[in-house]
Amino acid sequence: MASIRLRYTGLTAYTAYLVTMLTGLAFTLVITRRLTPEELGVWRYIGTLINYFVTPSAFIGFWTTRMIAQGKTILGTTTAMAALLSILATLLFITFSNTFASSVDFPTTVFIIAALEIPTIYLYTVLESAGTAIRPHMNYYASIIQEVVKLPIGVMLVIVLRLGLTGAILAAVMGFTSRCAAMALFLRDIKWGSPDKSYAIKIFSRAWLPLYSSIPPNILALDTIIIVLLYGSAEPLGYFSAVYLIASMVTASGYLASGLYPKMLQVPSEKDVEVSLKLVLMLAIPSSIGALILSQNLLNLLRPDYVSAAAIMPLVLVQSIFFIMNNIFDSVIIGEERADFEEGVTMRRLIKSRLFLLPTINYFYSALYITVLVTVLYIASPTTVLETLFLWVFVSAFLTVALTVYKLRIARHNLKFNLPLHSIARYLIASSLMALALLVMRPSHLPAEILQALPQTLIPVGVSATIYFVSLYCLDKEFREMAKSIMRRLGVL
Repeated sequence: MASIRLRYTGLTAYTAYLVTMLTGLAFTLVITRRLTPEELGVWRYIGTLINYFVTPSAFIGFWTTRMIAQGKTILGTTTAMAALLSILATLLFITFSNTFASSVDFPTTVFIIAALEIPTIYLYTVLESAGTAIRPHMNYYASIIQEVVKLPIGVMLVIVLRLGLTGAILAAVMGFTSRCAAMALFLRDIKWGSPDKSYAIKIFSRAWLPLYSSIPPNILALDTIIIVLLYGSAEPLGYFSAVYLIASMVTASGYLASGLYPKMLQVPSEKDVEVSLKLVLMLAIPSSIGALILSQNLLNLLRPDYVSAAAIMPLVLVQSIFFIMNNIFDSVIIGEERADFEEGVTMRRLIKSRLFLLPTINYFYSALYITVLVTVLYIASPTTVLETLFLWVFVSAFLTVALTVYKLRIARHNLKFNLPLHSIARYLIASSLMALALLVMRPSHLPAEILQALPQTLIPVGVSATIYFVSLYCLDKEFREMAKSIMRRLGVL
């Protein structure tokens, strides 16, 4: 199996994200400018519900990645398993669609249409799990195709035909479908193999482990339902979605560590962890500072109503950085584990491994998070959207920081990697220069019209980003070497 190039995979992933961010930004602006905060909240509510119905895809995808990394030909088997389970999950979602719709006083048809997302999510999960094991960069090419397809369809359905939330959901379905088709094309030359009963039995017999791992995120997702029930409306979800859309500019930096997990499955290395941390923080630090300074302007782009949530952005951005770090440490913890590589591994052996330890930690965290959130909301009894949002984000951010620090200790137990403190200092110096420029160029007013607000915001972003990278080029030797390597690859040098 070919060696996975860590920086190449990370840079490919991040470049793909930049492309998808541009098309995704356009799609987001189309959606958020046409949907009310409540409709945006319902969209998030639907997405949360769908996550519960696609949970079985987690165990198929988990073993697809790890078994292909071991050289087994199992894609034909796991694709067939995903197809069968997706049909059952889709029918079950449609059965409960009326109940889901009544809780937010929305038409049932919207939820039935949303059910079309389920089979596409199952399929691309399995295909991208195979890609993760051998060609992780292909996953990000597929995501570009998804966004490029989704945008014009979204414009047509939401703006031209004025289908609102229904149009947005249909555009998302078509985007997922194109993503599946792209991955199937990218993987056409590998050995899929025919559906194999013995592989299917092995995967089902071990399904408990990834399913055990997938439950904590579903517990965490209960916060969305709790907010709807306690507040009596999906409006806080709309504001929550808006602030985390801005924060996605920071969490996108996590894509630079995309090659770490498959690389760890090949050969665990302290150096690879340190390289991933540097790559991620190189962009997470300046993007969080930039998003903080321009928080009002960026929220205004989405919809002027959301500007009032800018005061909560510092908490959101702190959580975003620790969230990225948390994911890196997860990759280290389970990437170095080799228990399942043993032939005839027993359940007892798996339970003693880090493959079981990590989700167990996440269980305690998710249970604590939901308990604390409900308690705080019950005691504080917030009466406004912003009060509800602040308490929600505060609880989430505080516990995310604590969890990440704890996982750092576990990740460093076997691999004695170091945090790149010297590199962080250089990133902060370059970010300070960027911040000064951004403060000077920041627009002083917030036009409601998108065509006026967009250039006023994006021009300072472009100039400040240039200042950051030029400053970093002067300060950081590793960045200079990486930049020269990229330019040589592009034929510039």
